[in-house]
Amino acid sequence: MKPGKANLQAILLQEWEAAPDVLRLEEVAMLLGYSPKTIRSWRKEYDLKSLTVSHTLYFPKCYLVDLMISLEFHEISPKTPEHLALIRRARHA
Repeated sequence: MKPGKANLQAILLQEWEAAPDVLRLEEVAMLLGYSPKTIRSWRKEYDLKSLTVSHTLYFPKCYLVDLMISLEFHEISPKTPEHLALIRRARHA
């Protein structure tokens, strides 16, 4: 059974509530368990919006949530343990 968009979105917003509204590349990597290189590639592959300020790459949290609940992103493989755990929690919410 696939988690619904609303369930996954609710889990993400709840679990990421304390995170800043805009996250540095390294913070996103730690949060999701993917490498910074992979996350950079999502900007082109999935049109993930980002900002560059003083040579530092930032990702607005709202765009990360939108990416995580998208059908295209749900199809990625392999998924990290962190990503799989979020999906499991959404299934049981």
